[in-house]
Amino acid sequence: MWQQFFFESNMFFDHVKGPSDWQRLRAAYPNKTDDELLAAKEATYGGKRSQELRDTRPNYGFRGEHDGEKTLRDFFIRYNMLDLIPSGKAAK
Repeated sequence: MWQQFFFESNMFFDHVKGPSDWQRLRAAYPNKTDDELLAAKEATYGGKRSQELRDTRPNYGFRGEHDGEKTLRDFFIRYNMLDLIPSGKAAK
């Protein structure tokens, strides 16, 4: 089952609630592969964003506040979602 997360970047700023939203994210970054999108980091705001908030309102992206060690790939693995990524630019 798909778990919702927020993706924040200069090209995309929205919730990703399912595979169709993943396709919108992918379209915002036509030169990035799924692997590159999955490398987006978690927003911790320099450690100021609580773990509870990070767990209940996950936020990933390419901006400065996305400075965590966890990646979007880690999130997808945690929730068993890698196989739910729509076909297209295949993850390596």
